[in-house]
Amino acid sequence: MKKHKGIRNEQALIKAINGRTYDELSNNMKCLVDSIYEDIDPHSRFYAEKCDPRGKPDIMITLDSEVHFISVKTGQAEQVHMEDIKKFVLFLRERGISADTQKTILYFQYGDGTLDGTGAVRWSYEELLPRMSKLIEKANEELNKDKELVFAAMDRFVFKGNYKELPEADYIYHGSVNMGVICSKTQIIKHLKRRDFMYMKNLHIGPIQFRPYARFTDFKETHPEKRLVVAFKWVGMQADLDYITDRYDG
Repeated sequence: MKKHKGIRNEQALIKAINGRTYDELSNNMKCLVDSIYEDIDPHSRFYAEKCDPRGKPDIMITLDSEVHFISVKTGQAEQVHMEDIKKFVLFLRERGISADTQKTILYFQYGDGTLDGTGAVRWSYEELLPRMSKLIEKANEELNKDKELVFAAMDRFVFKGNYKELPEADYIYHGSVNMGVICSKTQIIKHLKRRDFMYMKNLHIGPIQFRPYARFTDFKETHPEKRLVVAFKWVGMQADLDYITDRYDG
């Protein structure tokens, strides 16, 4: 249901922009394009369309020959990415993350005391967190000490995704046709350079926390493949975007 709501919101945004001149846009849509383009001729016409659903951008907006790609978020949605646990660990390994931190992530993913999900007992998140608190704290230190890793992770989770042939999002818009906030990638990177996220107790890279998509602690696995998937969430994303757009130039 949330997915369908998100698609309807994207379609409404496209309809509100596509084929309209600046003078024909609503006040909120004028604010959106003002944040993206400079020196807009009020008689120039905007075009908007849906992007490839595999990529991070949801819509693209064109004014004359200048194209921008927008990732659209709405409501309380905070999930920004999902991927197979093995691909995620390989991504970290290629960037020099230690074997100990890789193991911590796998132990947390499966929650059964094994690195491959074959344990006889599966703990819930509430049971697992105190058991692993020291390991998670150590892993978080390594995952967040190098800003270049944080930037690479944000590209993967938020802006670029896993498909190199597809364009990356250069803006995030959180909202609807009537109201919203837009931030550029440039603004967000400036924020990441200055902010320390070590107050977070969950496994995280920068502002993005991650955990299994499903745990199936009762072993009733209607979709067992979901246990192999990592879900990435930007908790408090709307508040963060409000803060970023107020304090950083794009």
